Amino acid sequence: MMKYLYSILIVLFAVYTFIGCSDDDEPDSSSTSTLKMNGVPIKVYSNTDGEWDSRDGFNLWVNGADVIIHNDGVYIQGKISRTDDDIRNNTLTINIGEDVTDRFSILLEYNHGDGYVTGWGRDNNAVSTYLSGNVKVKSIDKTKHILTLEFENLTYDSTDDDDMSVDEIVLTGTLAIPYKVIVE
Repeated sequence: MMKYLYSILIVLFAVYTFIGCSDDDEPDSSSTSTLKMNGVPIKVYSNTDGEWDSRDGFNLWVNGADVIIHNDGVYIQGKISRTDDDIRNNTLTINIGEDVTDRFSILLEYNHGDGYVTGWGRDNNAVSTYLSGNVKVKSIDKTKHILTLEFENLTYDSTDDDDMSVDEIVLTGTLAIPYKVIVE
């Protein structure tokens, strides 16, 4: 009788093992970041997050990322502002394929505190270090709450004054941002 129960337990364990090894364990390629700064890959850690807020816009933070240029990492903060129609209708409209460069702002700062890049998109009234390039919405997964931005040679003047960095920052690749909905 014990051998019979033991055999059943072995079979159940084997079935459970196969169920646990499904494709769900594989990383979702749509949520992979490939962001590069001046051609150097930025290693983005899992502490990237965003907030979808129809009252304020879409805010994003990358609290820890490594860039080979400086070993101490870089802090990234960005925002996609609301359009005039969004403000009138108290909504936030972001569409797949949309070029959001005009309403995108960014701050990249080394963790040791030197300013690196602060910029607004083209045609913004604020003081801007934007030179050229685009930011587009590659995808929005409203089920998993992941917004992916695609950077197409987005170029800014550097505001870093330590004479160790380059004068222009060029961002290419994608940045996947898991987000929470504050107000839809």
